[in-house]
Amino acid sequence: MKKLLLASTALALLASPAHAGALRGSYASLEAGATWFHPEQVAQTTTLSGTTVSTYGLYDTEFSGGWAVMGSVGYAFDSGIRAELEFGYRHNDLNRLLDSAGSTLPAGGEFSSFTVMANAIYDIPVAKQLTLSLGLGAGVEEAKLKIDALGFSDDAWQVAYQGLVGLNYNLSGRTQLFVNYRYLQPQRPEYPWLLDPATNENRLTSVLNDLNRHTVSVGLRYGLGSIIPK
Repeated sequence: MKKLLLASTALALLASPAHAGALRGSYASLEAGATWFHPEQVAQTTTLSGTTVSTYGLYDTEFSGGWAVMGSVGYAFDSGIRAELEFGYRHNDLNRLLDSAGSTLPAGGEFSSFTVMANAIYDIPVAKQLTLSLGLGAGVEEAKLKIDALGFSDDAWQVAYQGLVGLNYNLSGRTQLFVNYRYLQPQRPEYPWLLDPATNENRLTSVLNDLNRHTVSVGLRYGLGSIIPK
């Protein structure tokens, strides 16, 4: 019975006029908010031709909640689907650093990232002037890590994916106020430093887990087209 009810609800949503109350045509948006992620471990190793030969540093890190800004341009189709290109910047300060013995080290440093994502988003009308957005995105991230106590600062590019959920409220025939939640999942960042080209010996600083990040933001979206009334 529960599965039947869920299926019926999903069919009702799909059968509703997806474009009603939703933006259509070209648009641009700007948003800002908070971003955070869980504590991570950072390892410093020596590798030889891609094989780890020694680990000379292992650290537990904790970063404070930070801030994020995003800007997007896109196009909203009559079907309720939007395709957009998103640019984002996130920044978190390092507030705790422990070595493998559990000793506390000076916590100066930061993690910041610049992302370029291509998103596909579906807008579902849920109330008068209100739509729900569900989306997926894929792109690239430039991840910058700086740890003062280790004398370390570097950046790396990697592939990233994200999921998005949002609520949009129509302020006028062309403007929406919205709230978005994003879950960003990039590849594990690694920062190599070539020591000896003859032997292909490297020093490698790496984050041992994926830096999956949560971001909640508030923004305004302006359409060059219009919002289709209910």
